[in-house]
Amino acid sequence: MTKKLIRPCLMLIVLCCCHSANLFAGGGAENVAVVVNEDSWLSIYVANEYAKLRRIPGCNIIYIGGLADSERMSIDDFRKKILRPVMAALRKRGLEKQIDCIAYSADLPTAIDVREDLKGEKLFHVHTPVVSINALTYFYQSVLARSNDYLSLNANRYMRYPEIARRDSDWTETQRKTFEQVMEFFTERSKREEARKTRAKEEKEGTAKEGKSAVELKTEDDAWEKGEWGKVEQVMVALLREHPNSSNLLYNLACAAAMRGGADEAMQYLNQSFECGYWNYEHTQEDTDLTILREREDFRQLLEKMKNIDFDVQKTTAFSSRVGWSEKGEKISALQGPSYLLSTVLGATGGRGNSLAEILSQLKSSAAADGTCPPGTFYFMATTDRARTGPRRGVFRAAANRLLALGLKAEVLEGVLPDAKPDVQGLMTGIANFDWAKSGSTILPGAIAEHLTSCGGMMGQAAGQTPCTEFLRHGAGGSSGAVAEPYNYPMKFPSAFIHVHYARGASLAEAFYQSVSGPYQLLIVGDPLCQPWAKKPRPKFENVADGQKIKGAVSLRPTAEAAPGMRVGRYELFVDGVLKEGLDVSPESAEVKAPVEFALDTATMADGWHELRLAAVNADEIASRDSCSLLVEVDNQGKAVETICSVEQEIAWDRDVWLEVACPGAKLIRIKQGDSMLTSIKGDQGTVKIPAAEIGVGEVTLYAEARLEDGGDVIGKPVKFAVIPPAPAEAQVLPVVPADGISLSVKDGGNFYASKFDRNLLRKAGLKPGQEFTVRTFWQVPADGLCQLRLSGNVRQIGWPTLDGQPLHWPGGGKEKMIPLNLLTGMHEFVYKAVMTPGGFLDLRAGPGYVRTLDSGSFSHLAQENEVWLDKPEEKPDEKKAAETKK
Repeated sequence: MTKKLIRPCLMLIVLCCCHSANLFAGGGAENVAVVVNEDSWLSIYVANEYAKLRRIPGCNIIYIGGLADSERMSIDDFRKKILRPVMAALRKRGLEKQIDCIAYSADLPTAIDVREDLKGEKLFHVHTPVVSINALTYFYQSVLARSNDYLSLNANRYMRYPEIARRDSDWTETQRKTFEQVMEFFTERSKREEARKTRAKEEKEGTAKEGKSAVELKTEDDAWEKGEWGKVEQVMVALLREHPNSSNLLYNLACAAAMRGGADEAMQYLNQSFECGYWNYEHTQEDTDLTILREREDFRQLLEKMKNIDFDVQKTTAFSSRVGWSEKGEKISALQGPSYLLSTVLGATGGRGNSLAEILSQLKSSAAADGTCPPGTFYFMATTDRARTGPRRGVFRAAANRLLALGLKAEVLEGVLPDAKPDVQGLMTGIANFDWAKSGSTILPGAIAEHLTSCGGMMGQAAGQTPCTEFLRHGAGGSSGAVAEPYNYPMKFPSAFIHVHYARGASLAEAFYQSVSGPYQLLIVGDPLCQPWAKKPRPKFENVADGQKIKGAVSLRPTAEAAPGMRVGRYELFVDGVLKEGLDVSPESAEVKAPVEFALDTATMADGWHELRLAAVNADEIASRDSCSLLVEVDNQGKAVETICSVEQEIAWDRDVWLEVACPGAKLIRIKQGDSMLTSIKGDQGTVKIPAAEIGVGEVTLYAEARLEDGGDVIGKPVKFAVIPPAPAEAQVLPVVPADGISLSVKDGGNFYASKFDRNLLRKAGLKPGQEFTVRTFWQVPADGLCQLRLSGNVRQIGWPTLDGQPLHWPGGGKEKMIPLNLLTGMHEFVYKAVMTPGGFLDLRAGPGYVRTLDSGSFSHLAQENEVWLDKPEEKPDEKKAAETKK
């Protein structure tokens, strides 16, 4: 992260205004589709538990498989294997009119390489071609059209901007490219400055090689800069004619004028920049380009205004995917402006992700936080790391003031983390690395915790800096980070007003997307539906009960208990999870009980069991909503499906589920989970066996759907039970203490050892096609619990891998195999046998939910004399220190 790259884009906010349209959705269980990696037991487990917590309809669960990698992929693969199948499923299931958010379960790629969409176009260096899975889903229309306009730093029209009179207009593509010429000047300027600093340091340390001195470089660079400033200024002046309210242009023109000695002109530009939303007090105060203004009283007065700026942003508003968004952030026809889809990742499980236990705990606490109006405090930390705090610090006080006006607690503090605070309900800081445990503070359920840094969303284990998942590990409900170097552009990160939107009742997903104008690199991890400050109505059906038989034409009367000070503005009826009808409540009526009825013609429905779901939506800008559901039996034809399940409450992952099903007059009976068919029976009765592992771990729901000879259908009553993980495996007691590393034995080729098992290890060992090899390692498991073993490669496996001598079976699976392990604390032995293939490779990873490459420390071997190492074992810190001392 390079500090000098901040200034060219320090326009904290691109200005525009919004007038809200009528709202039809605020984000509820019926509006979220959960995407699952069907080849990952862990992904299914997380999805099952989330669906249970949030009462997500079964038809909203979408399974995809065959992914070559569960961490990264190309944009073409993303379109082909994820986005298009998901959109096709929504269309097929009739869900397009209700889905506002796509929530990705665990074990799905978080970083997508979009170079295939660039078509040879050279990006400006800050637009790295790695984009988050969330952003590509949010900008799904552009992605499907193969347009890369999602890379724009003001692409998000749902962003809520400051409510001030002067605002910039949208930039054309030509204008953006012209401005990149200006950016290139600042980039080159930064490079030259860094080169001078490096040269000066080398000269001081006596390590400088032949070449120009730091002083000579300074003289040369000053001459270059003097000439370039004029060219850059001309370009910016021309652009200013098209964008007279661009705070970014005005600020940089102030710098240009100051550098050529035009102090009065510089102050004029600077004041205009402030009026248009440039409020970065710290940067303006320290910018060496403005040295000529330092002693001016009007400059000091302007700095004081920046320091104490107070403002609000556009009204927090409910999201809807069925509308378009104008340049001013207004809801318009979907034919006139882009539409979006909110998106978060429920859990990141890469090398720096969270464990399964942490993900499930976070989702559970987030669901429990809904509507609690927690009494915690929002902390805005002004760190000494100004490259990371600086881009957002200018609006800390304004956001804190809005929270105080809501009756909540907020503090702007100096430091990195709150010190010994038991009530962290929201956090914004800026630092590369932190240790939350040492802060002594407690993050409360549902809190959003944020830090601006380069690697916060990079889940690969080799990435540096503290990842955003660390906040979730300590109890946060949501966080985010960049999946590639963001160059601390504030438009790529949520502003401090994310906490204001959240506290006004928006969902976690709505709060994030209303506070970031260029989210293309942003990985958002957390429960999208979490709403600690939502005032939700409590709906119910007045005239139908759970388990009731209905037939013919039925009138359903909705009612709801509204929260204090709120009024229900809309009711929605869902049948089997799909939106059937929506009814608006007359705005003239202040009564919660609205004189409305849903007319349900059951003659158009299959006989059997159906879920009726009623949602009530508040009549305000936030449009908070809640729903209730019940099962009814439609009985028009007297047809029914009888289902007997061998499972009463729970079954082990490695066992089989038996179902006896009968429906007189049926020609085919399908066994389904949501909208996915598991198996079928020809005829009107039979018994089926389904491996529990194919259903997935966690609470599941199955049902039978019978097709009659006349073409009609009959739906059986849902069967619910839980699939539990494998039984815990006892740790081994070894006669000797194993040494760090992994062993690789090659038949007729010798024994090798490695400190890390990566996909190139077989090549390093010189294996030839047809050679048999065995990987053997001992895994020191630090705590009891569920772990995951992940295998990918193209070698020919011999039998099943074994753990402590027992074979590890798994169902189906794509190119990447993910196997659940329930391990007790201690040492466990893993053995894998295979035959080398042409161009063969093998990648082995394991971990407690989050997976890492097998390496020294956690993995070991039984040491032998004269070991042949394929890579040099890394010295432990104490060994390295001893070696240096001896030397």
